[in-house]
Amino acid sequence: LPNFIGRYFPSREDPDQYAFYCASMLLLLKPWHDIASDLKTPSQTWESALQMFLTQAPPEVHRIISGVQYFHQCERSAQDRKMQEAGTHAQGLMDECSEDID
Repeated sequence: LPNFIGRYFPSREDPDQYAFYCASMLLLLKPWHDIASDLKTPSQTWESALQMFLTQAPPEVHRIISGVQYFHQCERSAQDRKMQEAGTHAQGLMDECSEDID
């Protein structure tokens, strides 16, 4: 069983990490014994290997991938909300300071 080190799986939304995302999903979801030959052919890219695998994958695999993506969507939403709240709080402080000066 692969041991993924570091943060959660990469997001498929990040173009710089997309090949790593594809390799990670294949490592996790596609049965393999020899990493050099079972996950993709030498002429395939990680992207095309994942795409081919997903065309034949059962619904359970698609649900797992959706769950990984859901994590990233929730994380992004939480970060956006935190930024909005920080901006609202900073604006409130600036308004208070300008009232004190007047």
